[in-house]
Amino acid sequence: MHELRFKEEEFSLHRDEYGRHFIHVYDYESVVILAQNGEHFVLIKQFRPALGREIIQLPGGGVKTGESLEEAVRREMLEETGYECGEVQYLGGCFLAPWLTNEITHVFYTNQVRCVRDPSLESHEKIELVQLSVDDCLQKLKDGTLQDGELAFAVCQAMIRGLLPQRMVK
Repeated sequence: MHELRFKEEEFSLHRDEYGRHFIHVYDYESVVILAQNGEHFVLIKQFRPALGREIIQLPGGGVKTGESLEEAVRREMLEETGYECGEVQYLGGCFLAPWLTNEITHVFYTNQVRCVRDPSLESHEKIELVQLSVDDCLQKLKDGTLQDGELAFAVCQAMIRGLLPQRMVK
């Protein structure tokens, strides 16, 4: 049994029988993409208020009403980076904080990208494009410099599916 503590149009805050809080998100899904451009990943650096700092992460965002997951990930990639995607592959969905929220992120991969324009950011977005070599990304994930869970999930899924050449991380 749980107690409803707060309700908005998009989410509600609950407390379970042990006093732990969790968030229930209504009809919201997000998408991200691990985009490989040769020996580099196309990533973004963005300030995240909940962290109080910038973090390097995958391009992505929310799925609009009536939009497919693939349409959403292509739109977000173009908006945030200025890159168009060729073929994209679905890597799976992940729950990044299942003890806190039911929100799911759908993760895609592509190695077919080309820059076609400057990013077209929304007014609240301040995003910097980051090109990070695959080897540097793996090393930074290993040493904890990169801490984004979606990025770690995407790289892991791409590796176990054979989408990234096998590499030795020092």
